[in-house]
Amino acid sequence: KINFKTSKELLQEMDETGNKDNNFRLQCHSIAHSIGRNTYYQSNSSIPNAFQQCAQTCHAGCYHGVLQAFFLGEGYTGTDGESHLSIAEMKEKVKYACDEFGSDVKQNFQCLHGMGHAIQFFVSNNLTKSLDICDALQTSYEKESCYGGTFMENVVSVNKDTRWIKPAEPLYPCSALDEKYKYQCYLMQTSVMIELFGEDADKLIDGCKNADIGYVRTCF
Repeated sequence: KINFKTSKELLQEMDETGNKDNNFRLQCHSIAHSIGRNTYYQSNSSIPNAFQQCAQTCHAGCYHGVLQAFFLGEGYTGTDGESHLSIAEMKEKVKYACDEFGSDVKQNFQCLHGMGHAIQFFVSNNLTKSLDICDALQTSYEKESCYGGTFMENVVSVNKDTRWIKPAEPLYPCSALDEKYKYQCYLMQTSVMIELFGEDADKLIDGCKNADIGYVRTCF
């Protein structure tokens, strides 16, 4: 007899494993994505219902997977996360993805942030495309919450080779983006620099000192 486990139970096991094995914790984000996708389909394709089964484990990957499944739609039956969604289709779906949360600010933010992760996943870490899709949202708060998810996914993505990270340019991609994206980008940029420099405090400090004018404090 197969002992099926709930999403919460699986995520708890992953969290406990990560406490014992740092290498696992570094790699578990994509596993949590998969759990989130399946949770969505088992929750009557409802984002709020699926979110109730998720947790912050592994960079909140379960929440992000739920949004991936939302974008794929109910007709998807595979498990590899592949999609043929068009940019136009995604721009339409972002407009109502988080409506069900209403006045629940915390869950609404998690939805918008997770949406940024999901978008970045589907466009193979192409930040220009991701941010353009986020711009289809209505308010500045919605857009910036979505931006933040795309920049975080650019750091934690399992597809390392497609990320917009340049070892010789520690402030990239922030330094190459339009002004309206820079704040959310610089909030994550120290994570990029830690990956490049380790915990070399002098290099991290120098990196932030060289941030674009107006964003040095944000970087720090």
